[in-house]
Amino acid sequence: MEILLTPQLVKIYITTRAKFQKTVEEQLISQIFETKYNSFILNKALLDLFEAEFAEHTSERDFFRNEFAVFINNQSISVAASGSNLKLLLQAMEKQYFTLARNQTYTNLTFNDVDSTQSKFSAALSNLSSQKRDQMFYNLAAKGKSGITFWHHDFETNAEIQTFFNYIYDLRQGVNVDIFDAFTNFNHNYHDKMINENANFRYYTKNIQNIVDRNNNKNDIITKYLKVSVRRARRIHIHERRIMFMDMVIEVSNDWQNVLIEEPTWKIDIFICKEICDEISLKKHLFTA
Repeated sequence: MEILLTPQLVKIYITTRAKFQKTVEEQLISQIFETKYNSFILNKALLDLFEAEFAEHTSERDFFRNEFAVFINNQSISVAASGSNLKLLLQAMEKQYFTLARNQTYTNLTFNDVDSTQSKFSAALSNLSSQKRDQMFYNLAAKGKSGITFWHHDFETNAEIQTFFNYIYDLRQGVNVDIFDAFTNFNHNYHDKMINENANFRYYTKNIQNIVDRNNNKNDIITKYLKVSVRRARRIHIHERRIMFMDMVIEVSNDWQNVLIEEPTWKIDIFICKEICDEISLKKHLFTA
């Protein structure tokens, strides 16, 4: 994941790094910094604000200037931006970052809402106990490479499941979305946010031998997804229910229309991993229009 941080999070990480029993929030921050798969969006102005969190002649300041500086520079994405205060600096950095068009999952992680970029990509540590959206963004930053799983019992209503998917789609940049779905059941609204945002879909599904049924099925897909190209392969090549965009993969273990409170036999897995996306993409040549 590619992350724009606020200074308070750096301070929490450094001051609690040797703490034996960390809080849930402190554990997440530690994981975010210590996974080698994350990159951090930086410039000198933001680094100066990081350093200002620590008093001179302290072990924390020494750690920041030595071990931490080496570590974070090795995992950094440099952007040129300025701002008269922290919020304006972060907003300018986020805007400049998007011009790079890196096609990677991005988030702005902050201590509170006040100092965030206040965009759809922001999540605040102070909201973790009350906002599932913020919880999800922090957990994806901490564990996205290995994946996070949500089970049916993590939700109380079908509306909450719909909102959950909308939160995930907030992290999408660009327009391209791949859907792998063996069974084209459209009695659900879980993709509507992307449809309404004019995403370009590539829909990979199983082959249908009967020409009439195949054409009718294609028309159904076009009616649902609007901007879509349909690809088919033999049934042995497609069994998953998967969405993929940028370096993110979302998988459900049951048909989309059965991801309901009333059908308590499913889970949702989310990964942020370019290597997994590349591996999945290797099978695309098996599908034809």
